[in-house]
Amino acid sequence: MLESGSAPLGRSQKAVDAGKLQERRRWYRFSRRQFLFLILVLTVLYFLYNTNIKESAGWFSSNSQRQSAVSTNTSGSGAGGPGSEHGGFATAFSLAASPPNRTSPVATDAATQRTTPSEAEKATAPPYRSPSPYLVEYPSEYHFVVNEPEACERQKAFLVLVVPVAPGNRAHRDIIRNTWGGEGAASGRAVALLFLTGLPGGEGAAQVQEQLLLESRQYHDLIQSDFLDCYKNLTIKTMVMMEWL
Repeated sequence: MLESGSAPLGRSQKAVDAGKLQERRRWYRFSRRQFLFLILVLTVLYFLYNTNIKESAGWFSSNSQRQSAVSTNTSGSGAGGPGSEHGGFATAFSLAASPPNRTSPVATDAATQRTTPSEAEKATAPPYRSPSPYLVEYPSEYHFVVNEPEACERQKAFLVLVVPVAPGNRAHRDIIRNTWGGEGAASGRAVALLFLTGLPGGEGAAQVQEQLLLESRQYHDLIQSDFLDCYKNLTIKTMVMMEWL
């Protein structure tokens, strides 16, 4: 008796669960359709908004030019006689169409665009020609404050690694010296390691410079040029590196 009674209950529970699952699926499909419909509506509104802005800009431009032309014509016809009826109507219309002491921005921009090409042609400089294919192309001459001109000859280096660093990054330089930079050879060939930096700036610059000189006397692997070491001078640091090599 109990088994026969529990079987219908189990089937009814499964039917309820199946109904809930179908209901969830239907709700999910409905929600997804609503979401896609909302995206479609927003896309159409955005397109219509941009189209209206472009059409409004064109209408304002043509309307401003039309008002300027009407003002010019009416001013010429109004000079015939102050008592004439046609002249009075034209003068009143011109005053209503274009208020006094008002300049059309569209006309000003058009005039600027017309004059700009001729001015640009006059101001165009002749093409630059380098005086020599081996000239280092940067605007100023820099000098080495700390230098190791005989590093390559001293180590008989096959490969030279120049690492650009900031003046105060002593800890980073020590890490490189104690890891891959301290190998000294690769595939049986000598490898030279050098660090390139500029002048320190800001507070404590003198102390950083003194520590840098002590570090150079200890390791003999520092190159320092007399440009200010900062983010804006990274291009100068690269050019100085190429010049040293």
